[in-house]
Amino acid sequence: EKGQSVSAIYFSTKQGDGWSSPKPLTSVNLNGYNSKQPFCSADGKYIYFSADHPGGAGKFDIWYAPLNNDGTAGNPVNAGAIINTPGDEHAPFYQNSSSTLIYSSNGLSGMGGYDLFSVEGNELKWGTPENMGHPVNSSRDDIYFFAQEGTTLLSNAMVSSDRGSGCC
Repeated sequence: EKGQSVSAIYFSTKQGDGWSSPKPLTSVNLNGYNSKQPFCSADGKYIYFSADHPGGAGKFDIWYAPLNNDGTAGNPVNAGAIINTPGDEHAPFYQNSSSTLIYSSNGLSGMGGYDLFSVEGNELKWGTPENMGHPVNSSRDDIYFFAQEGTTLLSNAMVSSDRGSGCC
């Protein structure tokens, strides 16, 4: 329906042995636009997400917002032109222990449709994104990444890809 978010981010708070009813994270959801693929930093300070909000570099961009103690978030900030392109950026993951943001992009030079890129830095200053190369990336779409805090990024990582058994 026009004027409403197609995809939106919600939050719940722990209450005893259960959870509260989900509530929209209103500061990061804009009517008529999409907010999706949230990732909360391990230190609880930021939520990173992908959105097609106005003020971005292209289609979907990486955005972040400070997290409040009550589970709400502050005003979202576009991660900037170093990270975002005129194409699509998705599925942000931030590892505090290495100060590294991993995200997927089809707007940077890569091996396939979507590739995973890593960039060191933080919300104040980012380095230069680097394609994570083979075997992390393939000629297909490689989008989601996860690694535990306190480990090297590729020592025991999980990657989501549509490469299938006959690819690459």
